[in-house]
Amino acid sequence: MVAGKYGVLSADIECFSDVDLIKCGVYAYADSPAFEILLFAYSFDGGETQIIDLAQGEKFPAEVEEAIFDVSVTKTAYNANFERTCLSKYFGRYIPPESWHCSAVQAAMLALPRSLEDVGRVLGLDEQKIVKAYMEQKKAAQQEGATEGPSAEESPMKADDES
Repeated sequence: MVAGKYGVLSADIECFSDVDLIKCGVYAYADSPAFEILLFAYSFDGGETQIIDLAQGEKFPAEVEEAIFDVSVTKTAYNANFERTCLSKYFGRYIPPESWHCSAVQAAMLALPRSLEDVGRVLGLDEQKIVKAYMEQKKAAQQEGATEGPSAEESPMKADDES
């Protein structure tokens, strides 16, 4: 287990489903046969952000999967219940909520907007631009015959770009 090795796992996922999340909710969204997690971005203890491209066949490193299920590791995510529910569906097992902390709730407690996009705008961040740039670099690398995405030096997903 990763107990004691890491204190906090910060996570963000990008998903696809043919079910409308707003109209139907996260459980119906994740229960769709078309549901899939495309990207999983994470950082341990505020370190460098890593991205797992599940859509391209990359797999979760064992220590990340262990941390997801380890209640001694605090997990943080914006709309944490979404991440937790989707990851539970992906792994096919229940993930208990007690070690998850929702940064959307923390933002609301500070009278910030509820949407991540709006919080980013208020704080002067452009996270969507960062993710888009990463995906464009990864696509370009694949078109050039590379099997991996941009290197850490080339990636726009650096720790200093995090919110």
